[in-house]
Amino acid sequence: MIVFSGTFNHTIDSKNRLFIPAKFREDLGEKFFVMQNVDGCLDIITLEARDTIAQQLSLLPRTQSAEIKRFLFSDASDCIPDSQGRVVLPQKLIELANLQKNVLIVGADDHIEIWNEEKYAVKRAGASNEQILAIMNEIKW
Repeated sequence: MIVFSGTFNHTIDSKNRLFIPAKFREDLGEKFFVMQNVDGCLDIITLEARDTIAQQLSLLPRTQSAEIKRFLFSDASDCIPDSQGRVVLPQKLIELANLQKNVLIVGADDHIEIWNEEKYAVKRAGASNEQILAIMNEIKW
């Protein structure tokens, strides 16, 4: 099982290229998938994880899965890093996540998130230690 961890500060250049840390590229493989996340950031996942999500959604009735499929896949893209470890992010995804020049690349267990720095700070500030502890107690961690 792959576990992505760590937080990295990087920039998106004028050609929408973003450097993906070598630590993450090794586990992602030569080609991976980027899509929007319900929290307002972008997710990077392996192609295997993408296929698993698609397979799970195909088990649901179309009336339940159609909107989720559109949300996840309509603006998503396969990514292949260049020789310098950069990927080109689709403009639509950059806009959806309100990404600026400076972004955070965050390991989040089974996926990687790309965040607008300010949105990430607000998200982190909104999660209290008490809330996190309550969830951890629920799962008996």
